[in-house]
Amino acid sequence: MQMNSKRFACGLFLLAFLVAALEIAFWHGVTKETFYEHDGHGDLARMGALVIPRAETPNADWQPQHETLQHYIAEGSEEQYDVLVVGDSMMGGGGGASCLDDLAARYGVRSIFATRLLRGQDDSIDVYQMARLLVQLGYVDRIRPRYLVLECGERMIGVHFASRVLPPPDWSKKEFERTYLAYREVRGRGIVPPGTLLSTTMAAANKAYVLNHLYAKEHDGQPSPDVARAELTIPAFSNPGWERTLLSFAEDGRYLAEPPDAAAVNDELNAFAAVLAQHGVQLVVLVPPDKSDVYQPWLAESSRLPENPFYDEIRPLRKDYIFIEAKAPLRAAVAAGIQDLYWCDDTHWSWRAQQMVNDVLGPALAIPASSDADGEVQP
Repeated sequence: MQMNSKRFACGLFLLAFLVAALEIAFWHGVTKETFYEHDGHGDLARMGALVIPRAETPNADWQPQHETLQHYIAEGSEEQYDVLVVGDSMMGGGGGASCLDDLAARYGVRSIFATRLLRGQDDSIDVYQMARLLVQLGYVDRIRPRYLVLECGERMIGVHFASRVLPPPDWSKKEFERTYLAYREVRGRGIVPPGTLLSTTMAAANKAYVLNHLYAKEHDGQPSPDVARAELTIPAFSNPGWERTLLSFAEDGRYLAEPPDAAAVNDELNAFAAVLAQHGVQLVVLVPPDKSDVYQPWLAESSRLPENPFYDEIRPLRKDYIFIEAKAPLRAAVAAGIQDLYWCDDTHWSWRAQQMVNDVLGPALAIPASSDADGEVQP
C-alpha cells in the first residue's frame, strides 16, 4: 500500500511538472508575443490573440505635464487648476500617450485628470457618476477649475447619459479617497512580469489563445467574441501586412442595433451644465468617436457597419455646454491619407488623432467661461 501511494504521488508530481512545462513552453513560444502591448498599445491584439507587426509610426514621447486626482489627494493638495478632466483611458494615456500633455505643451493648459473606476460591481463608477461625485464631495470647489471637460467614448455615451443614468454612489469623502487611492487600472502590459516562471495569468492567456483560434475557425476569421475584424478599401495603418485590416471592439457594432438617444443625452448634459454653472464652472464635452465609426466610410461592402448617428443627431441641438467636434476632423484626416489615427492593434486613438482633436479642444479652453459658448466648437 505504501509503495502504491508513493507511485501515485510521483505520478501526480510528474503530471504537474509536465503541465507546467507545457504551459511555460507554450507561453514563451506562442502566446507571449500576442499578450504584451507595444509602446503602450495592443489591447485588441491581446484580446484576439493576434501577432501584429509594430506600426511604422512611433509613439509620442511627450513629457508628463498634467496632474492626476490620485496624486492630488495623496499629497493633500489645495492647488487650483484651469481644467478638471473627467474621463477614461482615451484621455488618460491609453494608447501610449496622454493628450493632456500635448494640451499643456501647445496651449499652456494646466489640467488635472480624474479617471472613472472599473472595479467590482459595488464600487465601479462611470465618468458621469465620477463628475457628479466630485461636485458632491467638494472637489470641484477645492480645485476651482474654469472648465470641467467630460470625456466619454461614443459607444458608452448613450448608456451613461440616457438609457442608464445612475446616481453617484453614497460614499463619504473618506471612503471615496480610500477607494480611489487604491485603484489601479488593469492593463495587459506587466500582468506577467518578465522573469516569472509560471502564473495563473500565463495559463489563462494560453487558454484564451487556443479558444480564440478555435473561435476564428468557426466564425469566418473573426478573432474572438470581443474583437471584430473587417477589411478596408484604403491602407489606413502602417503595420506591415495589416494596412487594410480594421480591428475594433466587437461591441462597437452590436450596440448600433439600438443607437443612443442623442436628445436624451443632450438634455442630461444641459442639466449637468446648469449644476456646474452654480459653481462657476463651464462644462466641455468631448466624445471620442469609436474606432469603427471613424473608418466606417472605408469599410469593404462585405463588412460594412451602419453609420453611427450620434454626431449627426446631436450637432443641431441647443447646448448649454461646449461640444467638441472630434469626428469630422478625424474623418477628414483619413480621407487625406493619414495613417495610424487609431492604432491597428488597439482600441485607442494615437497621438496623431489626439493632436487633431486638441486643435479644437485647445482653443475652446481659451474661451472665457463667462461667454456664451452655446453650440459646438468647430476646427
